[in-house]
Amino acid sequence: MSDTPSFGDLLVEFSKDAFVGRQEQLELFEKALTATRPPFLILDVSGQGGVGKTTLLERFHRIAREHNALSVLTNEDHVGVPAVLATFARQLAEAGHPCKTFDERYRKYRELKEQVEADPGAPKGMLDFALRSATRIGLRAVKKYVPLAQEAADVLLTPDAEDRFVEETGAMAGYIARKFTNKDERVLLLETDAELTRHFLTDLNHHAESRKAALLFDSYEKTAPMLESWLLDLLGGKFGPLSGNARLVIAGRYPLGQPWLRYRQATRQVELQPFTEAEARDYLARSGITEEKQVQTMLTLSRRLPVLLALLVSAPGETPGEVAGDAVERFLQGATPEQREWALAGSVSRFFNQDILAVLLGPEAAKPAFEWLSEAHFVRAGERGWAYHEVVRTLMLKYLRARSAQQCEGLHSQMAAHFQRQGEALGLAEEKRRRDAQWHDLNALRLYHMWGFNPAEALPQTLMGFLEAHDIDEVTHRVSYAQMLRQAGEELGRTEVREWAERLSHLTELPNTDTPATQRQQALAALKAVCEFDRLPVWHQAQARRLLGRAYYRLKDYPAALADFSRAVELQPDNGYNYQWRGSTHYELKDYAAALADFSRAIELQPDNGYNYRWRGLTHYELKDYAAALAD
Repeated sequence: MSDTPSFGDLLVEFSKDAFVGRQEQLELFEKALTATRPPFLILDVSGQGGVGKTTLLERFHRIAREHNALSVLTNEDHVGVPAVLATFARQLAEAGHPCKTFDERYRKYRELKEQVEADPGAPKGMLDFALRSATRIGLRAVKKYVPLAQEAADVLLTPDAEDRFVEETGAMAGYIARKFTNKDERVLLLETDAELTRHFLTDLNHHAESRKAALLFDSYEKTAPMLESWLLDLLGGKFGPLSGNARLVIAGRYPLGQPWLRYRQATRQVELQPFTEAEARDYLARSGITEEKQVQTMLTLSRRLPVLLALLVSAPGETPGEVAGDAVERFLQGATPEQREWALAGSVSRFFNQDILAVLLGPEAAKPAFEWLSEAHFVRAGERGWAYHEVVRTLMLKYLRARSAQQCEGLHSQMAAHFQRQGEALGLAEEKRRRDAQWHDLNALRLYHMWGFNPAEALPQTLMGFLEAHDIDEVTHRVSYAQMLRQAGEELGRTEVREWAERLSHLTELPNTDTPATQRQQALAALKAVCEFDRLPVWHQAQARRLLGRAYYRLKDYPAALADFSRAVELQPDNGYNYQWRGSTHYELKDYAAALADFSRAIELQPDNGYNYRWRGLTHYELKDYAAALAD
């Protein structure tokens, strides 16, 4: 066997030579892999964009493998628990540690999911919510709200969130119970996150019997809405024991929040700062840049931020004698005038491919522009396409807007029209559009660009999209609207936009009695602000009132809920959901006559909605009118 190292091995060695600083963090991580008593079980890495969190995690990844430890790494490209677990399993297999138990179960899950998605009789837009949430739905909830046989009801195993079940998973649970006779298949579809995690742990714990394991989570500020509850449950043993050889590293812009305080004794917090001047000089020297005037220029332009230093080093040409106020001039020095325009125009989109560049640059320039940009040092490939590093994109977009606000607005307008056309191509009527996950994805992209050229109209449309996203059982779309608005606010530098982004971030999940008091107050204040916004169409005004009523209902403040549901009825007297919710509130207040009237009206408006009959039947039962209860 040859002793000659592979090309990949040599690349790793060269990357070690280029890695500068962070010695304290590297030693801390290495100690976690080698010490009898590790310095942490959870490493919380935070810091501003461009400070080098991703590079540090990639270095951790290599160090772990050098120590013969298992190491897996995920980021914002992998959305949702099944995707994260599948990524981990693939990386372990590539390192010679296949996850046979998980792979078999995951393959079966994909087959079943495809069956459900291909079935025209399946409830649309609900499966992904069920996959994440059914682990929170209790057996009592199934028995109470879905008239299934005992065996079918056994598919749901854990004890809470009955109100969420009625509203958001009853239809899917009932469908799956009817369609799938095999209990294991029902469990896999309704408890996907828990079931796949249990099988992954079986494989991971087996491989970790005699070695350490590092689970690395990058870009956590983007993935936390989908992963945080699951991660906390994982550490809490909800899916079975996690090997004591496991170490977690979680990196994001912000430190871990209040839910992680229970693990504070096992957590080490690290906040990355820009390079010190000595580290920055060392980095430049390793890159062959030692002339003092050039070094000073690069230190000034980069503010010692690692990503900007890397870009300055990679840019061709001599450093200009007089430095312009913006580092973008330096990044693009040496590029042809055409390439400069490609780079600046490409920064308008949050991600790009050849089709998007055709919208921004025209069909003739799209192919050469894509070939050049996709290989640029400040670009990396992701699942949706190629994307600039956030810091670089922000600088380029700011430069473009300063150079020509009209050109920047025009490019945003072209992109908004592009995503508008894609949404229209789905051919969905308004009612179906509101409940379609793909449409919401395209709509959030459209609205991001609308903020770039018509912010006055973008705000009401963003609130409309967010309210409509509450009509489907997919929290990721509510999160995407909030994150889109936050990014637009940061880029525009407008306080009002940032305030609305903060409000929407409190509303991705409605509060309940288990929600901490501060978060409840923030969510209620945000909902009231939406209700008071006077530029919404009537449907959306009614939806906002219904959401506020639902929040009070979940908090068991029934008089307040009643007031908001009544306002929703005034705004939209032909919507059966308004009567259903108001009727259920009358029921909780034991005003059974008023409840009967509302449920009967709801049945008139929605004769095919079984929940209305169930609620009216329960009300007849409380009034001891058993014949009417039985009929309903």
